Amino acid sequence: MASPSTNKQDIPLISSEKLVKKESQINEMEQRLSDKFEEYSQKRNQSSRIMSRVDRPTEILEVNEVSPILHLLEERIRKFEQTYGKRTGFYFGLICSAILSFCCIASEVYMPQLPTIEVLFVAFLVAFLFNYYLIRDGEILPYIETESENFVAKISGISGFASIILFIYSFQKCELQTSLFWFGISWIFYMIFESCSKNSKSKLNRNQVMFGLLMIVVSGLILRPNFSPEVKMTQTPANPDDDATSTIEVDYSHFYGVISALASGIFFGYMNMCIRQLKNQNFITITHIFTYIQAPFIPVFFPLQKLVSPSLAQWVFMIGLGLIFVFVLQLYIRSCQLENTTKSLLTIPQFIAFITIFSLLLGINTFGEPDILKLICALVILGLSFKFSTEIDSEIQEVAPLTQITTKGQDIPLETFKDNTSLNQKLLEDQN
Repeated sequence: MASPSTNKQDIPLISSEKLVKKESQINEMEQRLSDKFEEYSQKRNQSSRIMSRVDRPTEILEVNEVSPILHLLEERIRKFEQTYGKRTGFYFGLICSAILSFCCIASEVYMPQLPTIEVLFVAFLVAFLFNYYLIRDGEILPYIETESENFVAKISGISGFASIILFIYSFQKCELQTSLFWFGISWIFYMIFESCSKNSKSKLNRNQVMFGLLMIVVSGLILRPNFSPEVKMTQTPANPDDDATSTIEVDYSHFYGVISALASGIFFGYMNMCIRQLKNQNFITITHIFTYIQAPFIPVFFPLQKLVSPSLAQWVFMIGLGLIFVFVLQLYIRSCQLENTTKSLLTIPQFIAFITIFSLLLGINTFGEPDILKLICALVILGLSFKFSTEIDSEIQEVAPLTQITTKGQDIPLETFKDNTSLNQKLLEDQN
């Protein structure tokens, strides 16, 4: 048996320098492997985040995968839905009607000479660009993966485009009040259509019929539309032997305007129905598809109205309106996702009511001379819309309460943050 001393002599000795060199080489190899693994993990997480954003319209997402604006928007919408539950879609539509009517009044005051189609083009262009920024920054898919639903989203954009062009053509042929009145009649049409459909949970009853008829009467008292076309009587020169003859000429362009307004309202309602079918999709993706269709094709119909070169201040004002319009459009699309078409179309009489109220407060003759009767009718419309919305059962489900926020893969209860400042500091630390 060999002694321990002889065993030690058989073991080759390695200098300390070589050990240090070997250790550094091993550390370098480990660092390279960790870098490669981290790079692969980032690419994999990036692709999985893009795929996971589909079918999560208002879910609070990981903070490091969305922009601050998008995170704030989704969080506010989620909390609003949590607070108001089944009434959320109706309130979204009410807010959109109020903001949009105020923007129309402001546009009439500061840009009275600019045509409507020009202002709409700038608004849709700015909305498209800003919404696209949210999509790129938040890594949201700009399309819907399901082919059938993506087609429905495009149909909704085409229907909205047809509604806009037909309505602009309508008030070129008849008065604005007349066009808006017949445009609003589509609400009654879709109320009857939805109530008679087999899959509808709300059937037409006597109260709904009374509300609909009363809404038409009150809207008529505000708008006071012209139901008869313009009639002109001309006399032909009389011959010496014959009596003077007179001919009656009827201006049929009035009928063209009425038909265009009705068609515009029908397309607008069909747009709402299409968006309702996309209730499980991201409303920002739908907004992108919608504005992508409007912005490039509106200039094709510029000849409908004579364009005017805006001043620098008017350009700034239109861009500001576009930034407001993008959020109004997102809220309205979300409203259409949550509510059936009948309730979402309540925005039409609400828009008329808010226009009347703002016109009276600012002394503007949008729908003719403002008077107390129109103000009373506007308040009646708002009251009827609140009452009518309770007559139809909403199909929106209760929203789960927001109790935690996900950051860096960890679920942190909101109660741990004393205020928004501490929450924002935590989010910034995680992003860094």
